[in-house]
Amino acid sequence: MPGRPHERTWQLPLGLAEQGTVLAALPDVRGRSVLDVGCGTGRYPRAYRTLGAGRVIGVDSSRELVSRAQNIEEHDPEGVSYEVHDPGSLPVLGKFDVVVAIRVLGAAADEDELDRVLDGLTANVRAGGTLVVLVAERNKPETQERYGFSVTEGTASEHRLAVTTLVRDDRAFEFEDFVLCRGVIEAALVRAGLTDLERHDAIVPPEALLDRGRDYWAALLADPPFAVFSAVKR
Repeated sequence: MPGRPHERTWQLPLGLAEQGTVLAALPDVRGRSVLDVGCGTGRYPRAYRTLGAGRVIGVDSSRELVSRAQNIEEHDPEGVSYEVHDPGSLPVLGKFDVVVAIRVLGAAADEDELDRVLDGLTANVRAGGTLVVLVAERNKPETQERYGFSVTEGTASEHRLAVTTLVRDDRAFEFEDFVLCRGVIEAALVRAGLTDLERHDAIVPPEALLDRGRDYWAALLADPPFAVFSAVKR
């Protein structure tokens, strides 16, 4: 499908909860450098600039998506630059205060590849900087039904489970993803030499909470289909 999953769901309940959780997991980015890996058309990089970030670079393996991000930047400048890079062979683009990778790690086919991707991400984090990652996670069918999506489980390995998510909005669409097995991401972050590992509670943006009310969001926040982790490079 065109775009990244989190872009197509941006204004839907699933996407709003993801955004709120990712942005809340960030340290204070005001005046700081941020690298976004798997940036798609640049929604998150632009959000970092709105939060006051200084230097922001977005990278993606898709030339088409990077081209779209650059076109958006050209017509509505936010001060974000974009480059084409595969997360599996990410070069050192600098030493960033914050590196973010959303739905990137699940693509690693095995533990060795996962470690290589994390090594590339970590190499771009300055000492004392923060890595924030989002990965897909299992949740209950009743939660999915309530918020307009459903997940079909596919092939499983020792490392991960393939899933297909169908989102039912005005233009129903589906996307493929992978759920890492329990404990895989935490162990990989430790192997990468990161510390202060934290799994963040799911939240929604304040305006969305006010718009629909706390009761509406309760089930999704208690049982999100994703998990957000942060860790520090010492």
